[in-house]
Amino acid sequence: MKKLLPLFILMLPVQPLQAQARVGDFSLLDHDGTYFQLSRHSNRHAVVLLSEGANCSSFSGSVAQFGNFDNEYTDGADGFEFMLINATGEQNRAVLQARSQAYDNLPVLMDESQLVSEMLGFSTIGEVVVLDPASFEVLYRGSVSNLDRALG
Repeated sequence: MKKLLPLFILMLPVQPLQAQARVGDFSLLDHDGTYFQLSRHSNRHAVVLLSEGANCSSFSGSVAQFGNFDNEYTDGADGFEFMLINATGEQNRAVLQARSQAYDNLPVLMDESQLVSEMLGFSTIGEVVVLDPASFEVLYRGSVSNLDRALG
């Protein structure tokens, strides 16, 4: 039994990584009250989400880069869908509407319960997750600065 214990302990960190390869379908409202459901975007190449939260000093640079990718990769109805997701549980729609305007009118999904952000595995503000909306696979997780490799 003692020989099996180290093997079991080594296997523990691998399981969460495998579980993060896919996510479940989810739906949220955005800052304007528009309904978003991941599976309804299955005609898109991918849905690209950036975790957003107030008072993060480095976030303005990340959202500017993210907006540049939005301008470059959104090509008609079958392109990429770029959105922010409020991962802090902000419940004031007016605050999120003002942030959306400040973010060049990028949609901000309201995750009041933070359950979707948790399911997506967001650990920091400014983290990006790229999802295949048809298969629910996580195609990329990381920083905005490396997003061009994931989308290209």
